[in-house]
Amino acid sequence: MGGLIRAFVVVATASWAIYFFLPLTPFASQSEFYWQLESASGTGALPLLLNPIVVWVQAFAWLAAALGMIAFRRWGRSLYLLLTVFYLFSTPFAGILVLSPAAAFMLHLSLVLDGAALALAYLSSAANHYEGDATKLPDGVEPDS
Repeated sequence: MGGLIRAFVVVATASWAIYFFLPLTPFASQSEFYWQLESASGTGALPLLLNPIVVWVQAFAWLAAALGMIAFRRWGRSLYLLLTVFYLFSTPFAGILVLSPAAAFMLHLSLVLDGAALALAYLSSAANHYEGDATKLPDGVEPDS
């Protein structure tokens, strides 16, 4: 179970990173019409959610949470859950969002895997290790030496 959680978190983090950085790559070349639509992204959002500092703090918090989840740390699991709940409840205040099909796929893949990883981290036998019970390691996880 532990290996599955790690795989979900790694793939979710990688797909989120691709979603986040995709507009900066040559693969993002779209029609002029797409870029006109994309320029409307963020319209109607709370200004705080669009602040670059807030965006980068969230990005680094997600990375820290992912590393904590992979290392089976209680704080990592809690931060991962907190960020997922924050993302869920901030979505209605994020304004218009225009995505390419590839970016939408990466974002949705990340969100589904986040949910799966959290469900396993809280509801499976792996939850014991997050609770600090090192005698009940998840399947496939070796004890730290």
